Amino acid sequence: MLPAHYAITEVLIVASSIYSIYLLKGRKEFFALIGVMLIGIAATLGAIRYGFNSSETIIKLNMISGIYSGLTCIGLVCVQMAFNLQWKYIYKLLLAILVISLIVSIVWPKQFIFYLILTWSLISILIVMDYPNHNTLQKILRGMIMSILLIGFLTIRKNGLLADFINPSMSFHLYHVVIAVWIFAITKLIKKPQI
Repeated sequence: MLPAHYAITEVLIVASSIYSIYLLKGRKEFFALIGVMLIGIAATLGAIRYGFNSSETIIKLNMISGIYSGLTCIGLVCVQMAFNLQWKYIYKLLLAILVISLIVSIVWPKQFIFYLILTWSLISILIVMDYPNHNTLQKILRGMIMSILLIGFLTIRKNGLLADFINPSMSFHLYHVVIAVWIFAITKLIKKPQI
C-alpha cells in the first residue's frame, strides 16, 4: 500500500472540484460541470484508495476513472466553450466527436487514449484563445493557462518527460496540484463572453 500522504492532493482536487461545480452550477454550464464532477469522483476514489482502503476494486476504479474522467472533462470543457460562444452546430459536433473518442478509447485504450487526451487539450487551447473581447496578449495568456494541464500531462505525471528527474511522490503531488489549479482556472476561462 502506498503512503497515506498520497491522499492529500487527491483531496485538493476534490475541494477544487466542489468549488468549481458550485460556480458552474450557478452559471448553468452543465457540460463543464459534468466533466469536473467526473474528475472529482475519480479524485474521491483516489483519496479513499490512498487514505482508507486499497482493495483491488478501489484501485481499479481509481485508475480507470482517472484516465476516462480526464479525457471526458477536457472534451466537455471544449463543448461548453463552443456552447458559450453560441457555435450552435460546432458544439453538437464536438459532443458527437467526444462520444466517438470515448468509444475508441475504450475499445483501443493503449493505442489511442494518449493521443485523444493530447488532441482534446489542443482543441481546448485553441477555443479558449478564440474568445472575443480579448486582445492578443490576453488570448496568449488564456491559452497558456488552459495549457497547464497538457504541460503537466506531458512532463511531470508518471511516465512524463521529466518523470525520471523527479521523485515519484513529488511527481504525483505536483501533477495533482496542476489538475486542481486547472479545474479552478477553467471556471474563469470558459465563462460565457459578452457577445
